[in-house]
Amino acid sequence: MKHKFYIVTHVETYERSEEIDFKLWNCLGIWGVKGRSEADRENKLWAKVEEYFGTKLKSLEFENNKPHALTAFM
Repeated sequence: MKHKFYIVTHVETYERSEEIDFKLWNCLGIWGVKGRSEADRENKLWAKVEEYFGTKLKSLEFENNKPHALTAFM
């Protein structure tokens, strides 16, 4: 199994509450998952974020981990 990191950039849920709004801001950033294939890792990422929220997700946007623009060498 390969361990890969993704940068979660946007999340939407079907439900709204103060707790979910708080978690929306805190979940943005780097998440790591293990899986046999890219599709397997993406499915596990979706499940991991749903578990964090405790509710079903409406959408999840992410990108591959990359060097930070301000700290990466040119």
